[in-house]
Amino acid sequence: PPATTPAESENDSSDTWLVVFIIIAVIAIVALIAALMSRRKGSDGAVSAEQSRLDAALRNGRVLHDSMSLTLLQPSEPATLQASWNVGQRQFIELESQVGALTSVVTDAAALQVLRTLGGASAALRGALEADVSLRMSGDGSDQAGVVDAANQTVLSRRAEFDAALQQAAYLRL
Repeated sequence: PPATTPAESENDSSDTWLVVFIIIAVIAIVALIAALMSRRKGSDGAVSAEQSRLDAALRNGRVLHDSMSLTLLQPSEPATLQASWNVGQRQFIELESQVGALTSVVTDAAALQVLRTLGGASAALRGALEADVSLRMSGDGSDQAGVVDAANQTVLSRRAEFDAALQQAAYLRL
């Protein structure tokens, strides 16, 4: 067999060290990327808790807007209307409480404004519905027809404002 010269042995040795160095560098880069991803996931946990609270509030708001407010506007017997209003009122208060809790932890000024608008729109719709239900429960029919119609229009207007606030809040990322 041909004999190797010392120069060839040195080349092989330096090539081996170069490969080992590259492997160690790749392992270090992968470990660094994994550490950064882990840290990023950890910081998203706090954000996702606030976001999930907002998402829950928005779901509740959608139910109030899409079904409860329309149910309360439908002609119904006083006992049914009162029972529906009792449930709806509790749901509105719960929504306003959820939004209020979020405003106490959110620091972004724009997000705070959107949340305050949502809470105010919910309270305004709740107030309009309360007035409408009270009028319909105590009314003698034809004597208050104009007042009840005006109350219904107010509810529809507040409902549109509430819908706009819900849509704006849907774009928030906390």
